[in-house]
Amino acid sequence: MKTKVVLTSTIVALGIVCQASAANVVYITGSTAFRSQAFLAIKVTFDGGSPQIAARGGSDPSGNNGTFMLFHGNIGGAETYIDCFWSGSEAGIAAVAQPGSHPTFFLKTDGSVAFTITSAGPVTSETNAVASTPDLALSDSSQSVSLTPSPALVPQGAGSPAGSVGIVPFTWVKNKNTTPSAAWSRLTNISDGQARVALTGPNVAALFTGNPADTNEYVYVVGRDNGSGTRVNCLGSCRYGITKAVDQWFIGGNPSDGTTLALTEAQNNGYSSGGTVAKSLSIDGSCQQTDPNFGTTGWIAIGYLGIGDAKTLLNNGGVWITLNGVPSTNGTIEEGQFNYWNYERLYGRVGISGFAATYGTQLAGAIPGQLGGSNPANSDTGINPTFMHAAKPSDIGDPFHL
Repeated sequence: MKTKVVLTSTIVALGIVCQASAANVVYITGSTAFRSQAFLAIKVTFDGGSPQIAARGGSDPSGNNGTFMLFHGNIGGAETYIDCFWSGSEAGIAAVAQPGSHPTFFLKTDGSVAFTITSAGPVTSETNAVASTPDLALSDSSQSVSLTPSPALVPQGAGSPAGSVGIVPFTWVKNKNTTPSAAWSRLTNISDGQARVALTGPNVAALFTGNPADTNEYVYVVGRDNGSGTRVNCLGSCRYGITKAVDQWFIGGNPSDGTTLALTEAQNNGYSSGGTVAKSLSIDGSCQQTDPNFGTTGWIAIGYLGIGDAKTLLNNGGVWITLNGVPSTNGTIEEGQFNYWNYERLYGRVGISGFAATYGTQLAGAIPGQLGGSNPANSDTGINPTFMHAAKPSDIGDPFHL
């Protein structure tokens, strides 16, 4: 009997040692528009600010716009993995609030994933075979206007509104055309009213240009699926209706292959990330192609993007257009002139505790310092709240000056 007691005590002790030495793992999901800011903030939470990084499915060599990110190192001297899958704000809220509704498969933390950065997605052997429940979600909008308003998630940090960690800006854009038509060149602005009409389906370019000659080319909206906070903010800011069905389009398939100039109807669907919207809108030559729906020569595509993806499109030949005659810049957002922005929020799962809760507070505190906004002429991918001279009363409310 004494031998059994000793053995049992030894086994229990070994179990405690194993638990004590196990690495911390925190799973994060949500906003694709804010993933480059999250990337920077997550890095600085690690001891020394230089964790090992694996990224899959992004175009930037730093890994900051990967769909999958895995960070490894020490936080407070403890071995830690921060494991991210950026699925979109709406999908992220759903995955955290109602586990199983949006099964989320992260990169493995067993040492089998190489700490490399590639534009290709992960191979099957690199992701968990069983879905994991995310601990945290970044969202471009509040849970109250989401498709998953309950159970109530736990706002992280001390930001106001609850859970807010920064400002996320957006912009409208148009597709690349190195040999543009006159109508494409004249389409430089969209109003909230025009956006509401455009989201119902293709409309003649004259609606947007005000030129009666522009009736032979049609304008199509390329946008996001209903897992996207970028979409929620687009539909909310122009008063279209966040849950109202839209008529959107794909260029080059879903996901876009980045080369095929071919329109297909997405109806109420859309792309799962801003990166694929930018990729589709960078395909050149629509002004010379026969419109597959109306038989006329030339068609135009417009879309809506977070600033990081909009900059990628701009570098690949796409063009930003103004909204209600106002460009998307730090200054126009900070002073309340531009309305297509929202508070970025960080939410924790119901019952979050232990290291995940501690890390949520730490990340919420780290994010603002990685954001821009000090130069009014710039268009930064995120704005530190300390620079804001404007606020919004709600997700769909008009900005007002403080």
